[in-house]
Amino acid sequence: MRAVMQIINTPSCLSYLVNFVRKANDQVSLMILMSF
Repeated sequence: MRAVMQIINTPSCLSYLVNFVRKANDQVSLMILMSF
């Protein structure tokens, strides 16, 4: 469990998660725009 937390706390993983969330948000906003 601690090893998992260490992996999650690494900056590269954080930046990857942030990029993933940004891409997901872009896709969601695109879908919302397309629905209108």
